[in-house]
Amino acid sequence: MSSKDNKIKKSLRLNPEILEGIEYYRGHTKQDFTSAVETLLMKGLENHESLKEITKKIDKRLSDIQKQQRNDTNRIVNLIIGLGRMIGRVYGHTKLILKQSYGLSKEDIEEVEGQGIKLLQRDLKWKTEVENV
Repeated sequence: MSSKDNKIKKSLRLNPEILEGIEYYRGHTKQDFTSAVETLLMKGLENHESLKEITKKIDKRLSDIQKQQRNDTNRIVNLIIGLGRMIGRVYGHTKLILKQSYGLSKEDIEEVEGQGIKLLQRDLKWKTEVENV
């Protein structure tokens, strides 16, 4: 009993481009048409399994990246909150010193604060302009 006896015969409709590709492959490999189609189908199925594995690896890697991004974001937020608290403490101490040591009025302190804010904004604007160049 030959191996051809175990094969099932089916009719198949193919686009001309696919048929041309099979014929090219068949001519290159010196196989008959059926063997060429079987080989190409098996290679396609192997690629399908490889794609499944690659997809799993990509999904895991993306999940790891998202987890790392969440952790990094949480760290940055905590740093910003910590810096805000530190700035608040410095601001409170500075205001207390200005009132007690120099006897500055509320208006004088607000004027100095306004000048400081303007200097900071000018400095940040300059850095932004340099980065855009």
